[in-house]
Amino acid sequence: MENEINNRVRELIKAENITQKLFCEVIGVSVDTLNTSFKRDSTPGSDLLIKISEKFPQYSMNWLLTGKGEMEMTNKSVIYNDSKLQEENDKLKQEYDAEIRYCNEIFKENRELRIEIDSLKEEIEKIKKGQPAENESTRQAATTR
Repeated sequence: MENEINNRVRELIKAENITQKLFCEVIGVSVDTLNTSFKRDSTPGSDLLIKISEKFPQYSMNWLLTGKGEMEMTNKSVIYNDSKLQEENDKLKQEYDAEIRYCNEIFKENRELRIEIDSLKEEIEKIKKGQPAENESTRQAATTR
């Protein structure tokens, strides 16, 4: 007689539309471990079941173990507290904030350079017309306006 838990694990893999290999990578076990359980028709060990519940919290463990109830839990009943996911999210937010600060600095520098370029263009035009060029302090004063 086929082990019903193994059948439900197969059903979960099918519902996720992934290969057994990818499933094993996600839960962190070798393909051989899963295949051995399937071939021997033995009940998966608690370590394997815990890994499935951690990586696929949207599926009911009651359903997986007993076949009772719904396969997928409603969003309201899924409690997922993955500290690694939170850490990664925090890290990405810090990187994003740093990039925003950097972009703001670049925009500010760009604005200052455009003012200086405009001032230099004016000075070049004056020189072309034979007017005296502004000295450095006058040009700096113009760029701070």
